[in-house]
Amino acid sequence: MPTVDLTPLTELIERLSRQHADLSAATAGWQARALQAEERLLQLAATIERDDDAPGSSVSVEPDDQEESSQRNAPVDSGGAWARLRRWWKGQTVR
Repeated sequence: MPTVDLTPLTELIERLSRQHADLSAATAGWQARALQAEERLLQLAATIERDDDAPGSSVSVEPDDQEESSQRNAPVDSGGAWARLRRWWKGQTVR
């Protein structure tokens, strides 16, 4: 019976195993970064909520043209931290 050289197959399996380990480590790192970013966003949202509740915290914006004005004055979902974060961000970037 002829013998089959399995060396290339074993080398491929070893290479793919190393690549899998590298990708798993990179994934874990990105997941940790995502969790940190989420925590930071929640902190920012809490800060924004406190600022929204403060007296005199409204921001007035002068529109550059009619189209931008209609987009800025579009109804915004007033509930939730993400909506407050978007409103805050729009106020920071429009100035």
